[in-house]
Amino acid sequence: MYRRRLCHPTTLYLLVALFLLWLTLRQVTFTAIWYTLAQLQVTQVLNLVVLNGLVLATMVIRWHLLLHAQGHRIPAAALLQYRLAAFGVTYFTPGPQFGGEPLQVYLVHERQGVPLQDAIAAVALDKVLEMLVNFGFLVAGVLLLLSQGLLAGAVAYGGLATALFLLALPLLLFLAFLRRKRPLQHMVAWLTPRLPAHSRWWQRVATAAVASESQAIHLCERRPLLLFGAFGITLVGWALMLLEFGYATRALGAPLAMREIILVLIAARVAYLLPMPAGIGTFESALALAFQWLHHDPATGLALSLLIRSRDLALGGAGLWLGGIALRMRRPTAALQAITHRVDDSQASITEP
Repeated sequence: MYRRRLCHPTTLYLLVALFLLWLTLRQVTFTAIWYTLAQLQVTQVLNLVVLNGLVLATMVIRWHLLLHAQGHRIPAAALLQYRLAAFGVTYFTPGPQFGGEPLQVYLVHERQGVPLQDAIAAVALDKVLEMLVNFGFLVAGVLLLLSQGLLAGAVAYGGLATALFLLALPLLLFLAFLRRKRPLQHMVAWLTPRLPAHSRWWQRVATAAVASESQAIHLCERRPLLLFGAFGITLVGWALMLLEFGYATRALGAPLAMREIILVLIAARVAYLLPMPAGIGTFESALALAFQWLHHDPATGLALSLLIRSRDLALGGAGLWLGGIALRMRRPTAALQAITHRVDDSQASITEP
């Protein structure tokens, strides 16, 4: 029994994470990390809070646009609550930054009365747009670093191939929706004969998947400008993240050039893609190694990782608390939903067949 628990994937991930964290902390002293963090001023911390709030606002606005395009008007405060709840689940779940999306769908469906297919379509498109920009940034960043000579060799080109593969997945799905193709419907049609005929859960999942795919295709067809507006909001969010990252390094006494900021941010993003809960160990190691490779004090990289870790733990903890509140709330009445969530017929034409 003990050996089985020890060999459990989550246990192994945690052991590896703690080992990486130990290796990273061996490179620096706690005094050096504390001295670096002590340089922060109150105004600089407040500026970082504002910048991160703006990044979070772009995520909420994008989701709001995708729901509004389908005729659902939901208060921004509620969407912020649900988004933070999803972040809390995602952040503390081992894996490549996924896990909170089903909670987003559930909360907006159960607490706001949004039809299930509409809720799934909005969250799916929201995630596709996010992944498009995230993996697009990885590809563009690796290409830039290759051209600048900061990356070279088989590892660099292997990283580029991996980034291109990751980018291809959301890009192909997005292009399929734009061209009215139905990959999910074809997948469901292929899987259904191979599953037990009495599998009710699969019937519900298949019905919801096909319906949400149809809704996403209708959204791409009827409201393309709004969709590309949501894509633009995502780009703005990434620009704000670069600004926040650069400001944080400067506040810690290590002003970096733009290409150096991109390198450190790529290292951070790759660390979060690895199957560690909250990127424990991998995130700290990645930033320390990136700063060391750029001939900066690795203590600054660790101080930056602690600053970001503190922020994310606060947001994740607040998200879990807000999610608990949302799960305990009662669903609004149908009459109230009809008044507050539906836009007039001209705006809601996307939902018509």
